[in-house]
Amino acid sequence: MNKYLLLLLIAVFGVTADLVTKQLAIDHLASPYWDHTFVRIVPAEADGKTLESWAAAEFGVTADAEDAHTFYMNTFALGDGTREPQRLNAGSELKSGEKLQFRYREIEVVPGFWRHIYVRNPGAAWGMFSKQSESFRIPFFITVSIVAMGFVMSIFRKLRDDQTLLIVTLSFIVAGAIGNFVDRMRFGYVVDFIDWYVTWGGRDRHWPTFNVADICISCGVTLMIVQSLFVKDLIPETNAAEPAKDACAAEPKSDPREG
Repeated sequence: MNKYLLLLLIAVFGVTADLVTKQLAIDHLASPYWDHTFVRIVPAEADGKTLESWAAAEFGVTADAEDAHTFYMNTFALGDGTREPQRLNAGSELKSGEKLQFRYREIEVVPGFWRHIYVRNPGAAWGMFSKQSESFRIPFFITVSIVAMGFVMSIFRKLRDDQTLLIVTLSFIVAGAIGNFVDRMRFGYVVDFIDWYVTWGGRDRHWPTFNVADICISCGVTLMIVQSLFVKDLIPETNAAEPAKDACAAEPKSDPREG
């Protein structure tokens, strides 16, 4: 397969998966820390139900869940413009067509190890440069992203079509870089939502939150390192000219009739 076609396919798949999952995080997770909320309209079939029963069916939040109380206490019925949003509780009855604002929600995927939360990362990994002003941080990361993608593409163009694994490796890196680049252009920060952690020493130890773009970049860099260790002449220079022919063979032979 042509290397540029393979790059296009992987980049489109990676960027699409990244942006779609980030949008799902925006639409379905809420964080009081980032002042991020989402709104749902109570459907007709939920009229008269309690918040507890509807939340169990809609979000899978059961009363015995560790964060259920926090979830209920951070749910509000939005006012009609004449009053403030009203805080609800688990037993509050819902009305069809009513707008509910959720100010806290996280999803436990693997208890004690993996959950989905809403996080805005204005910096790089481990929050590097996150304290810098926007006037410096945003142009800096946009410039770094463009330079990095340009560097990767300069390597990519030297590859042969049969170097499939390396083509896939660089394509993953490009897909991840584009995904986070789009976030910085749209928001000025990157949306992260995957939180891995373990409980050790009486407290939760968290790996920095990440997203699908980060997974693409990490996979690409890991594959690059592995290949650099085990593949000789990983990125060869452009094909050199063929060795010159034997000098004697190259010289025109004299005609024996001459003389």
